[in-house]
Amino acid sequence: MTNQKPSRNPGGVAPFGYRWKDGQLMVDGKEAPVRRLIYDLFLKHKRKNTVAKLLNDLGYRTRSGAFFSDTTLDRLLRDKTAMGIRTVDGGEVAVKPIVDTD
Repeated sequence: MTNQKPSRNPGGVAPFGYRWKDGQLMVDGKEAPVRRLIYDLFLKHKRKNTVAKLLNDLGYRTRSGAFFSDTTLDRLLRDKTAMGIRTVDGGEVAVKPIVDTD
């Protein structure tokens, strides 16, 4: 992993749980707890459909206001940004993690 600044803004939407501020990827205080909850629920239940139903039943929604789906959860769980690793231009850049890698 390179020791660059915490991921310059290459354009596009920040991953769920993060936001762009002054060209840097920063943890979003509103979305980050939901992103942590997704990992916690998945570790407990091991089923994306179950986690999506639980999140939706608790009133959580995606950034666009849509219901969480198993496909959305699959993408969020596979995305390494929440663990502090962001892929930019084929290389890895350190960002502040939302979840513990354990």
